[in-house]
Amino acid sequence: MMGLLFLLLVMAMLLTTPRSSSCQGTHMILDTDIHNFYEHLVLKEIEKQGLQQKLNSDQMADLCCLTLNQLPAHYIRHNVDMIYFLTDAKRTEMEKLVVESLKVAQQKIKQAPVKSS
Repeated sequence: MMGLLFLLLVMAMLLTTPRSSSCQGTHMILDTDIHNFYEHLVLKEIEKQGLQQKLNSDQMADLCCLTLNQLPAHYIRHNVDMIYFLTDAKRTEMEKLVVESLKVAQQKIKQAPVKSS
């Protein structure tokens, strides 16, 4: 349970922490300057469905990977960018795609053999 809480805390911090630019000249560091907006939507839906209480930390990590791998990449620099450039219809479409992808990923998790420690 602690591993899951740590994973969710780290992911939440990454999505909400203001990021200073790591650019030096024309170089930028991808993991600090940009991120995939679908990560935010997936975590929001996981919380909405209460899946963090139903799955262990390994299953949660697998669920996130399986879900995100089904979704298109939608990279942004700042979450606020999405407020200005995303229509309600597009946001609804993205959220629906997340729900569908999460459902497929959950089925794969259910079918996978349970790992023993």
